[in-house]
Amino acid sequence: MAKPVLEKADWWKIFDTDLALYKFYMELLLKGAAVALALTGGVVSYCLAQKAAGLIRWSLLLPTLVNFGFALICLVGSWPAKMLATDHDDTCRMLGMENPYDLKPLCWLLWTSSVSYAAIGAGLLVLLRHLRGD
Repeated sequence: MAKPVLEKADWWKIFDTDLALYKFYMELLLKGAAVALALTGGVVSYCLAQKAAGLIRWSLLLPTLVNFGFALICLVGSWPAKMLATDHDDTCRMLGMENPYDLKPLCWLLWTSSVSYAAIGAGLLVLLRHLRGD
C-alpha cells in the first residue's frame, strides 16, 4: 500500500508528535523505575529488619510481582518503541534532515530495564525461598 502524499507541514506535525511521544515514554519509564525500586527497597529492608518473622516474609511477593510485571511491560513495549524509531527515521528522511534525532536509546533502555527487573524479581524469589518463618 502506497503512503499518502503529505505536505511538508504535515510531516513537521508527525515529527513533533514523534518527539513528544519519545519524551513521554522516557519519562514514564523513569518514573515507573523509581516506583518499582522504591517499593522493592522498602519492602525488602522491612523484611530484613524484622528478620522475616512468620508471615512478614510473604510481603516479598508484592515487589516480586511488580518487578516481573514491569519486566514484561518493558519487553512488550520495546517493539512499539522500535517502530517509533523507524518511523521517525522515515519522517526525517521525508523532511530532508541529514542528522535525525536518534530514538533508539528508548529501545535499548526498555531491553535493559526488562532484564534488570527480571533479575531483581528472580533475586526476590531466591530471598523469599531462603527466609524461613519461625
